[in-house]
This record gives sequence, structure tokens and C-alpha cells, in this order.
Amino acid sequence: MRLIVEAGSTKTHSAVLLDNGRWVRHTTPGINPVTDGDAISKLLELLASWKTYPVDRIFYYGSGCINTAVIERIASVFRENVSADVHVQDDLLGAARATAGVSSGIVAIIGTGSNTGYYDGQQIQDGIQSCGYLLGDEGSGYRFGQQIYTRWCRGQLSSELSDQMALHAGYTSERAIQNLYQHPNPRTFLASFAKFLHLLEDSERRALIRDVFSRFVEQMALPLARRYNVPIHFVGSIAYHLRQELRDILLEYDIRVGSLLQSPIAGLIKYHEHEKGD
Repeated sequence: MRLIVEAGSTKTHSAVLLDNGRWVRHTTPGINPVTDGDAISKLLELLASWKTYPVDRIFYYGSGCINTAVIERIASVFRENVSADVHVQDDLLGAARATAGVSSGIVAIIGTGSNTGYYDGQQIQDGIQSCGYLLGDEGSGYRFGQQIYTRWCRGQLSSELSDQMALHAGYTSERAIQNLYQHPNPRTFLASFAKFLHLLEDSERRALIRDVFSRFVEQMALPLARRYNVPIHFVGSIAYHLRQELRDILLEYDIRVGSLLQSPIAGLIKYHEHEKGD
């Protein structure tokens, strides 16, 4: 019985293929072993949600799987708690398999964070380092949330929006800076403020979307598009909810857009149904 896991920084989507061909899905908290101090406990929570199923193969695609040490740490948690054949890969390969299948293409993740790479139909062969939220993550929910949070700190938002931000944060803007620096996971916390984007004044909202997405295109997408004559595919909540604005900006740079998914789990289910590339 196969377990497919797509672990983002905010949510983890997983599915098991039953013997009758039906898929059962679960959603658990996001897992990022680089930024989460409780990543191991979240992995155990994920396994607990499937404990009644005799899983013998696990295909895990996760954010934060940036090197072999991290990948082995995740794989060891699975091996220590379930007798299964374990395959751990980064989330970019998962996005590629979900959107492009066995065809070549550029693939991009724009969710809490961001990442891009060139996929040859089997593996990621070229990419641009995301550099994480302190240095990169262009185009991401983190970048949108960061900009909105900054405006809140500086008193640049309407009183109505400022009140909603305070309710969401649990404190007023006077404590915004102090509490942010004390937060255990500032990346995910700031990304949560991206949901207030639609409440900005129309002209400010459009300007912010253009600024954040243009930086993503110029830094993360355009260099790959110039090297490879293939479409770019997207997964992630930010790319999905702002898909028209993203398409318009990519069109200005003559970059072809392929498929665009909010979550890759459905595409990964389809990919693994026939065990291709495993």
C-alpha cells in the first residue's frame, strides 16, 4: 500500500492508495525540517494519521529537503516507525512530477516560500537557489506578508485593516516589531499576513503584486526561461490565487505558462498510480 506525502511549510497533504484502487487523503500541519524545531513530532503525527493502514511504500516530497543530511534524517524517522520502502525527495521534484509528469519543463513553487528549477522529465537538472526567506523566496506568501506587516508597523494601513491585523496577530502594531523578533517561526507567521492583500487599496494592491512577482520573474524564472525553450508550471497557494496577475506579468516577459495547481497532491497521485519514475 502506497503513501504519497506532499509536505509544505504550512500544510502537509497525504494520500494512501487502497487495494480497491480508491485513494484516501489526509491534511496535517506543514513540515519544514530547516525552519521547524518540531519537524520530527510533525512527521510522527503524520504517521499516526495513517497507522491503521498497512503502508509498505512511502513517497515523501517535502519543503526544506535541501541536502542529503536532511533527507536522511526524514527517511530515518519513517524507517524507525514503519516497515516500508521509503523515498524522500524535495518539494520541487514533487511539483515537477505533479505538473509535467514525464515531460520536460520549468517548474516553480510559489506558496509560503518559492523555488524554481528545470525538469527533464525525470529529475531536476538545473535550478536557481531560493536562498530561503532571509535572502530570497521572491514572489512568495512570505514576501507579500512581509510587505503588508511592514506597512502595519509604520502605520500606513487603514484603521479597519490595522484592526484586523491586530486581531490576527493577537497584539497591536505597537508591539509588532518586538513580537515578530520573538516569534519561533517568523517565516510562516509573516506569510500568514498575505491573506490581507485583497483588503489593500486597489492601486496599492496592484502595485505590490507587480513588485513582488516582477522580482520573482527576473530573479527566479527568466534565467531558466532563457536557457530552456519549455513552458513554466506552477504549484502553490499564492501562484494559484493570483494566477491571472502572475500570467499577465509572465506574458510581458514572453514566458509560456503551462499548468498551475494550488496543491500538487492530485498530480502526484496520478503520477504514482502507474509507478512511473519511482
